[in-house]
Amino acid sequence: VGEQQVLVAELQALFLTRTQAEWVALLETVDCCWSTIRTLHDAFNEDGAPVETDAKGRRHIQNPIRFRNEPAQPSHDVPGYGEHTRDLP
Repeated sequence: VGEQQVLVAELQALFLTRTQAEWVALLETVDCCWSTIRTLHDAFNEDGAPVETDAKGRRHIQNPIRFRNEPAQPSHDVPGYGEHTRDLP
């Protein structure tokens, strides 16, 4: 505790020593949890991406939180422009 900035600076310097592709190649050989940071476009278009399509044909990333007996029930309804304006104080 208290040395977080030092560690962050060291890790930033370390990550700059290789390209993302080089880090991926290295980390794929290690038994640990890791992931690259992807753009939203990349996340939607990756093979096996956890994407679902709603009734209106819009694509959404699936809820990452999973409970065995309580499936996620996200609402994909988007209010129309100004739909709730009168509800504001």
